[in-house]
Amino acid sequence: MGRTAQVLGRQDDAARYRALFERIRAAFVREFVTPAGRVGENTRTAYVLALQFDLLPDPMRAPAAERLAREVRECGHLTTGFTGTPYLCHVLSRYGYLKEA
Repeated sequence: MGRTAQVLGRQDDAARYRALFERIRAAFVREFVTPAGRVGENTRTAYVLALQFDLLPDPMRAPAAERLAREVRECGHLTTGFTGTPYLCHVLSRYGYLKEA
């Protein structure tokens, strides 16, 4: 919403949506990310969704993507289900894991 408001020239709305997103991200991290960087129940879907929707702070993204890629390599098949599968290749590619994607 923030990006859309920005494109439409609605600066006040864009700022409000960016601030809302930052609060949502902070709440997500507080509730679902451990200090060691484990996301949720440590499933591939949890990492895919957190990375796809930028719910992790910048310093946590590369390690989370690496963990996801490692899990995909070790498992050798999809386990993300209908929620994570549509985003899996996009996320792996975005973080440079083309072979895994």
